[in-house]
Parts: sequence; C-alpha cells; structure tokens
Amino acid sequence: MLLSGFNQEIYEKGLREEGWEAGIEEGTEKLVKNLLRNNTPEFVAEQCGLELEYVNSIKEKCEVCKSL
Repeated sequence: MLLSGFNQEIYEKGLREEGWEAGIEEGTEKLVKNLLRNNTPEFVAEQCGLELEYVNSIKEKCEVCKSL
C-alpha cells in the first residue's frame, strides 16, 4: 500500500523533537560527568534530581570518571 499523502510539517516537527531530546540527554550526561569529577554519584543524583542508577551508568561509560 502506498501512502497517499506526506505531511512535511509533521515530519519536520518530529525531527526537531527528536533533536531536542537527544540534545537534552547529551547535555545531562556532560553535566553529570563534570560533577562526578569532584562529587560522589549519590550527591550528583540528589542535587540533579536524577536516579542514582542513571548517574552510575554514566559513570561506568565515562573513562575519566572511572579513575576517580
């Protein structure tokens, strides 16, 4: 079945929303990595309002954070 119509505005809006979400996630990860340089994961999670498991998962992925 071939789609009979394509709404460019809806498509572009979806792309923007995906970009915003990805940007927010990337920014959050950068913030957490920076805060982990001088703070415990528990402190970062509490101050940022994030789940401790999320902060720990970022710490595990972060090469710089692992050495701290």
